[in-house]
Amino acid sequence: MAPEPKLVVTPTPGAEKVLHKAVIICDGKKVLHKAVIICDGEKVLHKAVIICDGEKVLHKAVIICDDKKVLHKAVIICDGEKLLYKVVIIWL
Repeated sequence: MAPEPKLVVTPTPGAEKVLHKAVIICDGKKVLHKAVIICDGEKVLHKAVIICDGEKVLHKAVIICDDKKVLHKAVIICDGEKLLYKVVIIWL
């Protein structure tokens, strides 16, 4: 049984509020599904979905932007046996 995924939090300097908390759910062998909606309270900034074929996640790259600048770039990579990933909390 693989160890439980760890939560990694990477806030942007000068953060004032939390916009979204992203969590990756893993059964210890694979990622089943990941759905994320980023919203600033008025509009949806980004919607990301990771679909797993039941065996592995090939690659996932997400760029979060507030229409003026890039806030965070997240990359999730799985080698088919274990998950190499980064879980973040997005701040503005």
